[in-house]
Amino acid sequence: VVQHPKFSDSMLVDEFDKGRIRGRLWNGESFSIPASVQISRLQGPILKITRFYGFEQINYDSVSDFWLGELLQLPQVRWFQSQLRQKLFNAKTRFRHDRIEILKRLVEIHLQDSIDKQGLIFEPKGKSIVQLFSDLYGQRVFSHPSYGLEITRFRLLIKSLEASKDLECLQGFTYRLTPIALSTIAAYELAERRHQDSISHNRRLLLLTSVLALAALAEVYSVFYPT
Repeated sequence: VVQHPKFSDSMLVDEFDKGRIRGRLWNGESFSIPASVQISRLQGPILKITRFYGFEQINYDSVSDFWLGELLQLPQVRWFQSQLRQKLFNAKTRFRHDRIEILKRLVEIHLQDSIDKQGLIFEPKGKSIVQLFSDLYGQRVFSHPSYGLEITRFRLLIKSLEASKDLECLQGFTYRLTPIALSTIAAYELAERRHQDSISHNRRLLLLTSVLALAALAEVYSVFYPT
C-alpha cells in the first residue's frame, strides 16, 4: 500500500511495470479504482509504503528504504520470525475451560481497560465473542491449529456466563460484565476457602485419630506383653 499526496487515499499496489506502479485506490469500501503513477514521482518526505507478506506488515518512508528492504529480504525474515513465534505460542498456550477462571480473567481485563481509560468515568462497551477471545489469548490465537474448536467451546462458556447474568448481551451480539460477576467470584472463593478449611480439619482429625489409635495399641501391647 502506497500513500502519497497524488492520491486522495492509499493505493494498493498490484505490480511494477517499466518504472510505473499500478494498483487500485480506495473507494470507501474496497481497493477497486484502477490507478498508476511513475515511481520517480513518489519521492518525498511524506511518502509511506506498507509492504504485506503473509500476515506481516512493514512500513517504509521512502522508495529507497523499500528497495533496500526487498534486497535484504526483510519481509521474508519477518515472516520466518513470526512463524517461529507462532509455533512457540502454539506449544505453550493452554486454553482455559473453567468458567470461573474465564470470568476472573474477564474482570482483570475490564479493570485494566478502566485504568487505561480514566477509571471512574469509564463506561465499558460491549465486545464480541471473538474480541473477548482475543483479549484472553492475543492475536496469535487466530492461527492456532485448535482455534475452531476452542472458539466454539469459548462461545458456550460465554453463553453460560450470560445465562447466570455475569455477562449481559447487548445489541449486535456483544457482551460486557455485570456487577453480579464480582458476587459470583466472591461466592466461589468463599466456597473454596471453606472447602480447604474442611480438608485441613479432616486431615488434623485423621492425624489425631491415628495418634490415639497408636497410643491404644501401645497400651494393649504393654498389657499382654509386660516387660
